[in-house]
Amino acid sequence: MLSKVALAINVVLIALVAYLFVQLGDLKKGDVNESAPSTQSSNDDLEQSEDGAGIRVAFVRGDSIMLKYKFVEDEQNSLIQKAKSSENKLQRRMTEAEKEYQGLVEYANSGSATERDLQITQNRIMELEYELQQMQAEEQQKIARVEMEFQKELYDRISDYLKIYGDENGIDMIFNYEPAGQTLLYSLDAFDVTNDVVEALNQKYEAEQAPEE
Repeated sequence: MLSKVALAINVVLIALVAYLFVQLGDLKKGDVNESAPSTQSSNDDLEQSEDGAGIRVAFVRGDSIMLKYKFVEDEQNSLIQKAKSSENKLQRRMTEAEKEYQGLVEYANSGSATERDLQITQNRIMELEYELQQMQAEEQQKIARVEMEFQKELYDRISDYLKIYGDENGIDMIFNYEPAGQTLLYSLDAFDVTNDVVEALNQKYEAEQAPEE
């Protein structure tokens, strides 16, 4: 049962990034920090908009972040392991219930069961079915909660860092580029800051995972 849940989680993880627009700071016309330090070579080519507002934009490729961000890889593996654990737990309980069910059926068909025994047997079979349904629902809800927590942490991590990246590089808006979602139809490669963002995210994540001395 839960193998389907694990598969669904896998699919969801590939398309988690749903950030259509990440607005970085207040956009004020003419209030552009032209002297902001630029640590990335690609930012040298970022141009101001033609209307003179001076808004600087960039974009990241959400699918690339999902594939290259080690936090996503680690958490995806953790989610899959938790789904497998839930599946194994449910499978063990189903095996136990099946044995009990077979014993009840054999007793009911033995000819020695009284009318009251048959009623008790029928009630117990119904209880077993209900227990398994409840257990399956609980395990699915548990995995769903873990997935939601992962999505929130992923969003917070990327959003928080993009605010820092925007401030450090004088960028006012960062779009998410998803070919299927058609969020951004066209842009010069000079506006693509995906590699810089992924590299910095991984460095920050690896530093978090390093054992404290």
